[in-house]
Amino acid sequence: MDRSSRGGVPLTSDLLNDFSAFEREFLKLLQQDIESASAYEPKLRRLVRGSDLLLAARSSRLMGRYYGALGENNRALRWMQVALRRFKAVPHRPGEIQCHLALMDMHMRRGSFERASDHGKAISTDSSANHVDLAKTWINFGVMAHRRRQYDRSAKLLEAAVNIVSKTNHKNLWAIALHNLGCVELSRNRFGEAQVHLNHARKQFELLGSSLHSAYVHQTLAEVHSILGHIQVAMNELNAARSLYLTVGDRLGVAYCDLELFSIDISVGNFGDAVNRSDALVQEFQQRSLSFEKATVLYLTAKAWMCLGEPDLADDVLLQARKVFKREKNQHYLALCDVLLAELVAADGHFERASKLIEKARKYFRDKRLFEQEMNCLIAKHRACLDQFGRDDMARIRVLLKRPISTMAAVEARFLVASECARGGRKAVAIRELAHVIALLEETRSTIDSSDRRRSLFGHQKSAYERLVAWLFEWNERQSNDVIAQLLEMTRCRELMNAMKGPFEDTGPPNRLAHELQSLLDHAGHLDRKLSRLTQDPCASAAEVTEVVRSRKACRASIQKTKKSLQDHRRLSLYMPSDVSLSDIQALLPEGTLVLVFFVTDEQIYRLAIDDQKVIKSAIPLDSSLLRDIGYVTQASRSTLGETRLRQALVRLGGTLLPQMEGKQLLIVPHKQLQRFPFGALITNQTFLIEEMSVSICPNLGILAHGLRHPQKHFRRALIACSQRDGDPKAKEASTIASIYPVQQSERFDTKLLASLDSESLFHFAGHSYFDAAQPERSYLELGGDRFFLYQLEGVDIGGAFVNLASCQSGVMAHDLSNELVGFVTHFFSAGACGALGCSWEVDDVETAEWMVHFYESMREMSVREAHQSACRALIGADRSIRSWAGIQLYGVFRSD
Repeated sequence: MDRSSRGGVPLTSDLLNDFSAFEREFLKLLQQDIESASAYEPKLRRLVRGSDLLLAARSSRLMGRYYGALGENNRALRWMQVALRRFKAVPHRPGEIQCHLALMDMHMRRGSFERASDHGKAISTDSSANHVDLAKTWINFGVMAHRRRQYDRSAKLLEAAVNIVSKTNHKNLWAIALHNLGCVELSRNRFGEAQVHLNHARKQFELLGSSLHSAYVHQTLAEVHSILGHIQVAMNELNAARSLYLTVGDRLGVAYCDLELFSIDISVGNFGDAVNRSDALVQEFQQRSLSFEKATVLYLTAKAWMCLGEPDLADDVLLQARKVFKREKNQHYLALCDVLLAELVAADGHFERASKLIEKARKYFRDKRLFEQEMNCLIAKHRACLDQFGRDDMARIRVLLKRPISTMAAVEARFLVASECARGGRKAVAIRELAHVIALLEETRSTIDSSDRRRSLFGHQKSAYERLVAWLFEWNERQSNDVIAQLLEMTRCRELMNAMKGPFEDTGPPNRLAHELQSLLDHAGHLDRKLSRLTQDPCASAAEVTEVVRSRKACRASIQKTKKSLQDHRRLSLYMPSDVSLSDIQALLPEGTLVLVFFVTDEQIYRLAIDDQKVIKSAIPLDSSLLRDIGYVTQASRSTLGETRLRQALVRLGGTLLPQMEGKQLLIVPHKQLQRFPFGALITNQTFLIEEMSVSICPNLGILAHGLRHPQKHFRRALIACSQRDGDPKAKEASTIASIYPVQQSERFDTKLLASLDSESLFHFAGHSYFDAAQPERSYLELGGDRFFLYQLEGVDIGGAFVNLASCQSGVMAHDLSNELVGFVTHFFSAGACGALGCSWEVDDVETAEWMVHFYESMREMSVREAHQSACRALIGADRSIRSWAGIQLYGVFRSD
């Protein structure tokens, strides 16, 4: 028996001779490595049956603690009751108190508050109880009050425990009291105070090496971040807790973490993965006789089945959950089940019964002052039985929106308010509500670093964005235009921001500023919530309110200062998409410039036509023939159909996608299927569009606005990455560039080469590119056998250079459910490029080289956009096929000099 714990606590046979020392080390081992502690369970059983009654009682108590750590609550309870009887028989008052404390904790965990209170009273009335025992008792009473939702009483009891323990040297107990106090502050929506207490507790547990208690704190911090909408941070905390539970062998703790991760999956709309894991969780809790947790999983699974459109499966699972909650007399969860049952009943047409079920649940939540649950009841009533929804219900929703509630509940509620305002003709108010919805949705999405979960959340809310666009296009109010701009921008190129996230040292000042801005925004949100709470608290002092107002004002000033710093940086547009305003874009547009912004849904293509005078909104029905033509043109390079059929499709699309327009320059912000569409090849009035106007693409409005604010400079030098192989058709384009600019050539392509660029540089890549639509980050540029992967561009600053990627599919961008764009062009923009040339499909080396020679020859006397137009005209005039030039697209904003 000389096995050592992973925490470095040796329990030897010699130590067993001194049972007090063994007891201390065994309890410490239970917090560090339960599996190692299990080696001593047979020895304890022999001691329990020994003739020494006191030693048997102490061994029984340790057996109870051991099974409690394993999560076997019934066995732990029986052993602790045996220990209490034996301590009373000796008698041994300290041992009795320790058993009372353990039984109080066990009964409290099982929800048997009356029995737990009896054990607590036995300690508090015992004159032999010391300060530490009393502190532990107050902590348990505080936890019970918390579980009974008596938050003020709970806080007072726990604060009393903290004061008692602070006078002793029991750092572990002090940290436990702080942890529980943090839990209470969380329930009171005092998130800042909760985090302060929890972080103090976590640091203390880490210093003491208490892995088990550290895991508890990580779990609670996960709940804080989940409520604040910091989903990824919450998941990180849960995974940290899960790892600690695994380290000490606490399978029950692991199961609780899995339950909370399961709940997060439901909250972000990851329903398929959640229901696949539900059976394993139910079985885990059933084996441990944890009926409440089992019922919680069943209830959440019923919600998931409802969202997946499986009402029969939802009904079966919900029935099982209701039975358990009735047996447990848990009114809170019974009310939640009533709301879900009402939606199922309403689906069968029983609206009156559904309304009664919802009102019954709402009355319970209102009496308990549970604002978010009451809001969910009202939303469910509007969704399930609209005829029963009245003005009083809408007025109550407006009141509840001022209370602290989760993002998703606020989004649903504001949608409902906006719908009612729109129906009543109050469009300005509806637009304001929609703007709130946009901000809330985007704030939640931006906290999720995992792309899979971000996609699932956006997929769940996809119809919400499309509904917003549809409404705003229907209304002609000028106020709606800027909201449209913000909305469209938020659904594009979020990867540009995410690509910049990482260690500050690696990605430079703009990344540091972006992180600083996010921290300030989080702090401002906390201050807003705190001020809202203080204004509703009659006990709050005027001085405290004044201090919060002052802090909030200072924080907002810092936010504006940080935004200004980002605006001064050339990468501004990639960080601040929500600041884009159509009015600002109009003011920056040169005369003769037209902007077309597209937004594609399942049924419509929405189009904004913007010039320096007006904004025209249009909706184009997206039928099967239009989709077929778009698909055919987009895949033109692979198609075996002839040039005549391609021209016919371009004529039809030209009449559909393009408005009546005049001017010299066309800037296009495409979307989804239109991202790789060759707009310059559209035919109007029997001529290609590129013959009449210069055409360039902007992946998002931020890049458009940034290009308008920062006109392109003259190029004074060129850097060419190309092979020196004889007979390479790209050699001629290299020699043409060399005849115009001072040239530096390289047969290698790496980040060191890119770092030598600046705003007066032109970078020409004469290699090959391979785009992986399934894993865009694994796409790469190849030169001389060396590969440069897309992800290697993260953190690179190319100083505002122009980038010419004269290679196959270099202009292709992948988009997913969240409409995020990933491609060579977007990554070069995120690295600071002022513009780019890319190919939307596979191109022939010889034809591309011919196009490039025309392009660079034209740049002797023309701007970039005019040279692009001239090169396309040259191949059209030489009667080359549409496929030879239409796929070479210009990206960015370029002015004539």
